Amino acid sequence: MTDSRLIKPTIQAQLVEELLEGAKSKGVDVRLLLEKAAVSPDVLHNLNTRISIQIYYRILSAIREYLQDEMLGFLEHKIPTRAFPVFCQAATGYPNYESLIRFVNDFYGLLTDEFRWELTTDQKRHLCALSIRFKKDAAQYKKFIIEFLMVTSYRAGSWLIGAPYPIQSVHFTFSKPEIIEKYQYLFNNQIFFEADRNKIIFDSGVLSQPVIRSQQDVSTFLRSSAGWFLLNPETHPYTRLVRQKLLTKDLTNGFPNFDELARTLNISHQHLWRKLNYEGTSYRQIKNQLRRDSAIHFLMNTQLNISEIAYRVGYAAERPFYRMFTQWTGISPGEYRRIFQMQTTRR
Repeated sequence: MTDSRLIKPTIQAQLVEELLEGAKSKGVDVRLLLEKAAVSPDVLHNLNTRISIQIYYRILSAIREYLQDEMLGFLEHKIPTRAFPVFCQAATGYPNYESLIRFVNDFYGLLTDEFRWELTTDQKRHLCALSIRFKKDAAQYKKFIIEFLMVTSYRAGSWLIGAPYPIQSVHFTFSKPEIIEKYQYLFNNQIFFEADRNKIIFDSGVLSQPVIRSQQDVSTFLRSSAGWFLLNPETHPYTRLVRQKLLTKDLTNGFPNFDELARTLNISHQHLWRKLNYEGTSYRQIKNQLRRDSAIHFLMNTQLNISEIAYRVGYAAERPFYRMFTQWTGISPGEYRRIFQMQTTRR
């Protein structure tokens, strides 16, 4: 049986290049940052492969620590890395979500004038739009900082009111990227590009949701939330539910059929299919992604040979596993291990 706490989703390695852009703009040698994160510089030559979200977060943490900048070098001036913990502590004293939006502008307005949040309400449709307004034209800012601010705002607000609130749609001013998997993973499937503003649309009822967190909750939250803002798929609850259920199974015995899975989850076959379809996935996709992510975990974090890894993720022979892994990542299992296993030996 696989420990579900260890097998994490993977993302496109190309996202590392975007993550490093802020530091590069400040003249920092990105190889130094990768070294601090215990990540092989070969990742920059294999951007079409996939990496564990733990690797991504370690790079992000190395950038933040080296620059001492919460915004990772993407704004003109630094924002101290203690700013967010202080914000969370103070935010617990506010009554509801609407008041949090005013407070975030007041708080970060003391540290920078480069961005502000704007809230508009469509009373007829009972919808709100939370938009970022930048000091300069938004086109002058890298995509990463736009995404970072929107995700952080959404996830921090959700945590403070006790649960992720449903998003109607998400809009970005930049053109549609080649890889949109990240956006679906972070938000939902209603994502639009080349919009007039960078904004999140949600039900206006969220504004009156009370803040339920206390100052005592904050320290626990900050300790346990490594990578949570950028990496946790809170907007895909049924995908997460299916994945977690499958991770309690022994993959060497294969997966249950869809009807059997639905019964174990106490959900009708039709309802589960509709929910997964709404979240932009399918049972077949989840199974393939779980095999892929499990294989990557074993290559990075164990000394198991390739044949044993193939068996553990449900392949009776090494050859079909080798072929499928190369399709998943663009490189062979052995090459993947050579590049990425250094993470575990240097932590």
